[in-house]
Amino acid sequence: MGGLRRRLGRRERHADVVVPQPAEPEGALNGYGGREHAARHGAAATRVLRRRVGLRTRITLLFPALTLVLTSMVSLGVYGVVRSSQLSSREAQARDSAFFNASVVQERLSDPLADVGKVVDALRRSSGGESGLLFGRDPDKAPEWYSTNATELNRSDIPVDLNLAVADKRQPVLQRISLRSNEPVVIVGVPIEAVGNSRASYFEFAPLQDLQQTLDNLAVALPGAVALTTLVAILLGHSVARTALAPLTEVSRAAEAIAADKLDTRLPGTEDPELAGIVNSFNNMASALEHRVARDARFASDVSHELRSPLMTLAASVEVLQRRRDEMPERAVAALDLLAADIIRFQSLVADLLEISRFDSGTQELEVGPLQATEFLSQAAFAVTGRQMPVIYSPDLQDQIIVADKRRLVQVLTNLVDNADKYGGGVAALTLDRVDGGIEIGVEDDGPGVPEADRELIFDRFARGSSAGRRGSDGGTGLGLSLVGEHVRLHGGEVWCEPARTSATGARFAFFLPTNLSALSDDEDEPLEVGAEP
Repeated sequence: MGGLRRRLGRRERHADVVVPQPAEPEGALNGYGGREHAARHGAAATRVLRRRVGLRTRITLLFPALTLVLTSMVSLGVYGVVRSSQLSSREAQARDSAFFNASVVQERLSDPLADVGKVVDALRRSSGGESGLLFGRDPDKAPEWYSTNATELNRSDIPVDLNLAVADKRQPVLQRISLRSNEPVVIVGVPIEAVGNSRASYFEFAPLQDLQQTLDNLAVALPGAVALTTLVAILLGHSVARTALAPLTEVSRAAEAIAADKLDTRLPGTEDPELAGIVNSFNNMASALEHRVARDARFASDVSHELRSPLMTLAASVEVLQRRRDEMPERAVAALDLLAADIIRFQSLVADLLEISRFDSGTQELEVGPLQATEFLSQAAFAVTGRQMPVIYSPDLQDQIIVADKRRLVQVLTNLVDNADKYGGGVAALTLDRVDGGIEIGVEDDGPGVPEADRELIFDRFARGSSAGRRGSDGGTGLGLSLVGEHVRLHGGEVWCEPARTSATGARFAFFLPTNLSALSDDEDEPLEVGAEP
């Protein structure tokens, strides 16, 4: 697997950290303790949900959610009002029509010789619906049924309770029913005082099929309108969220640029009073940080330069004493050796500090040239250790050419090999691999390895890791690996630490270099225009 994929895998493993939760006391799920337990877990679930659902998504979803609730309530209200008003209007029309027709029938039946069938049939032309009449001349016999449409309307269509109310209680009644064909109608029953001992009950059926069709269409149109409005709200919410969070996006980009050492990055000015305070505070913070870093860099550079002169004097004095060491007593010779070792270490520290200060000031530049990768690795390792080092690579990399700054790359390998000698028992192997967009070079040792918690920490300045004392006792400065990272990043690469491939316990320090340095932006150090598109 290539180095880039391994680096991605490492980031995923670092991110997958499980924090153990304290155990609940026994019986905590009972009574008040149970409610506290549930409340805590509910709050935790809410926090997890908020972390998983971003602010932009929450704002985007808020618009359609509110729109869905409001439009649904309005739609239900409109449907209810329309249905109630239309039904009331239709029932009033049916009642008025039935009373009028009942009065006509009663008037015509006042003639003892009137033909009941013709009287009812005449209603076909004047009534808006279907009519029926229960007419009995003899109280001891069941009344006869007459209707304007005998095929579709018969006596069984009249509900029993409505018939009893009209025929026995002699009260007008209005009721909504469905006929055998499931056709909704309004039926109005009106008692009629016929001539003599005869009695009659007039019934009129007003169809509701057209009203039902209208309500069905409305029931389809309103949810469609709700869905369309919700869709528009989603688009509107997305647009509003994008506009509202645009300043946060700019702040995020500016913060990332500052984290990438582009300390001159600033947010563009704004006339928005709500955002002006944030912009000013951020820019003031960035300016203070830039001045602080610049001051610290100047301090380190000035101190390093000031130390070089007395160090040269001390080194020259020690060299003079070294020439007279045969004349010194044994204890003086031991003290001289300690002094000479510390001066060498001090000189190395001052040189590293000067190099670091150049990186901080941004004055470092690459002087690149073509290098034959395998031959360069072998010669560089031999120059550092004085012995040949095995280089592990595939045959297709035999003639691999890289474009890099030779001096800096030698410094990188020198520091890594020196680190392996000090802390890992010596270099076990050098590796060369081809990865997407470049090559990966690794330095492996057979030492005790590097704890996972220290694999990123050891590339910080003056950080030697929690196991430095155990891995060696040379007294390193803690700047070697930091300089490795600076040199590699100047080439557009990346450095990391992982377990060794050739050893069960050793460590592997590897770095990635792009094959074509022209991929680096010529204006990489230019300030980022946060308000513009990258």
